Amino acid sequence: MSLAKTKARIRTKIRRRRVELEKEYRDRADSLIASKFLSFLDAFSDVKSIGLYWATEYEVGTRWLLEELYARNYICALPKIDARGMCFVGWTPITIMKPNARLRFIEAIGTEEIIPDLIVVPFLTCDAKGNRLGSGEGWYDRYLADHKAVKVGLCYSKMLSGSVPHEQHDIHLDTIITENKIY
Repeated sequence: MSLAKTKARIRTKIRRRRVELEKEYRDRADSLIASKFLSFLDAFSDVKSIGLYWATEYEVGTRWLLEELYARNYICALPKIDARGMCFVGWTPITIMKPNARLRFIEAIGTEEIIPDLIVVPFLTCDAKGNRLGSGEGWYDRYLADHKAVKVGLCYSKMLSGSVPHEQHDIHLDTIITENKIY
């Protein structure tokens, strides 16, 4: 089986598994992951801007984290995708959000482009070595190939995989944070 077919099969399996996670577990884990992330961030005094994502129902929650980072005077940014590709635009608590017309995510309506020092990268699953399996569109891989930033993944421990297949163009995460451990 080709690597592309293997990845597609894993994506289908992981999407089903994500839906099965209990809401109580996700809520508790979201809080623990956010706390670990904030402690982790203390080690990076040079990080001034952070790129996050607006979490969907089954991703690790980021909305409280966005508000907390903003309150701590970090420049917060969210991804925006258009004909030119992906970029990050500034976010504040009054930023208007809208569904992306082509893709399955919510993006900020904004024009101020931000180049984040640290980026929290979304994915379906990852392994402890920093290999991740995203949606298969390649937006983050292309963006991260051209931008140097600390790359962090937030992952429920129940969604952590033993090994994730990867190719040369797949961008490796520097750190994975679960509710139980930082890798």
